[in-house]
Amino acid sequence: MTTLLDLPNEVLSRIAERLSDADHKALFSLIYVNKRLNIITTPFLVRRWPPVERDALEHSPGYDRFVLHLLRNPTLRRYISLLDAGDFSTREDRDDVETAVSRDELEEIATAGLRDWPALAELSEWREQISEGIQDAFVVLILLWARDLVEFDFTVPLIGLIRLDGEEQLTLGFVSQVARMFSGSSEGAILDHLPLAKLQSVQYKHGDTEFGVQGKYAAPFFYLPNLRTFFGFRIEMAPSHIEESFEDGDGDQSTYLTEFPVGTSTVEEIILNTSDVCLEGLTTLVRACRRLRTFALHYGPVLDTREVDSSRLAELLLARADSLQNLALDWGESPTLEITAQGPLKIEQCFHQLHRLEYLELALYMLCEESEIDGQAFISLNSQLLPKSLRCLCLVGNADWRLKNEVALTKLVDSIEAFMLKCGPGGEFPHMEALELIYLTYRPPTYNYTQRLEETGRRKNLRVIFNKYQWRTWPGYG
Repeated sequence: MTTLLDLPNEVLSRIAERLSDADHKALFSLIYVNKRLNIITTPFLVRRWPPVERDALEHSPGYDRFVLHLLRNPTLRRYISLLDAGDFSTREDRDDVETAVSRDELEEIATAGLRDWPALAELSEWREQISEGIQDAFVVLILLWARDLVEFDFTVPLIGLIRLDGEEQLTLGFVSQVARMFSGSSEGAILDHLPLAKLQSVQYKHGDTEFGVQGKYAAPFFYLPNLRTFFGFRIEMAPSHIEESFEDGDGDQSTYLTEFPVGTSTVEEIILNTSDVCLEGLTTLVRACRRLRTFALHYGPVLDTREVDSSRLAELLLARADSLQNLALDWGESPTLEITAQGPLKIEQCFHQLHRLEYLELALYMLCEESEIDGQAFISLNSQLLPKSLRCLCLVGNADWRLKNEVALTKLVDSIEAFMLKCGPGGEFPHMEALELIYLTYRPPTYNYTQRLEETGRRKNLRVIFNKYQWRTWPGYG
């Protein structure tokens, strides 16, 4: 019988690569089996950095030691696929900086970095920050050397605006340098040799609970030639006239690229969680993309944005109707945010015109209409607002505020069941596969609507999911 060790090295290498993606920690068991597996498996230990989930780290992941290891072993650089820079220091955190690398080794690292990318000298005191052990500078070198990097999770360590009179954020400065080379290249030029050329996904986040991070500094990522997914967490984008009041001319343009491209970006998925982005900012992000396949918008609880014109947002979505396949909208629970409709088209009236839409996640009330029978008000799901191309519909939020009694709940369930009966081959919604209801009602009803809808789902070969929590159906949102 064939065992794992009977397989050729090429096959074992592919297994190690797949195992790294599925269960990276399991590689640490393989390297101790024998010398052969150790040689094959060890390079894949750097496939993701840090090598374990960030929540499991007891100490800093040691960017300085990792960079030194890459300097000593350059063949390992091509194995790095994911970099999670979720918690690293800048000069503003210099009191917390510790390094286990010697001064001579730091000088060697700085020399190698400047040799491989001379433009690093243009970043504010980059060499000095290496010598001081500032982790921000080491992240730059990982991005420079990991030419096969596919995913970059980046938590911007500065609070609020990146001040012109403060320390430069070296990682964003470096990404801006690379982006300018891509944006300034002639069409058809082969630039695979540049850093970040193979990057497909970026998470641009801010971990602070009170402030967000300025979205305009994410602009350089939209110039990268193979980026497909942009995930933003706690991004702030105020109207341009407000942002200008915080700035001192165009001084930051010398370091940071803050202008988004228009219609040329390869980004196909924009996911904004706990965001504070005005309509102008949303327009800038969406219009940057050549083809938008996924758009998710979730507003945070504390906002500077006071109003969103849903009519203009509807027009923005309709302009992407030929490519948009996944859409999720959540206005959040901020008491200061007002959703208005200042144009002839309401946001809920645009959904049925998105003829390629397959996944739709909305607050339940957005698809409901009110009616009155014998003086009693009811709400019901209006399926005419939905596109025929849907495969999955997720309705979020409880309806208790409209459900006065058990009869009203029954009427709502009747309308949901009526929609389900229109699903499946030969129906109005022939492609529907799943219906998810999140917090349809908080109170446990005496009327067992779940059993009724599940039975209807079985008859229609439609998966019905009742969930108490959001951010689960669609991988990547949340």
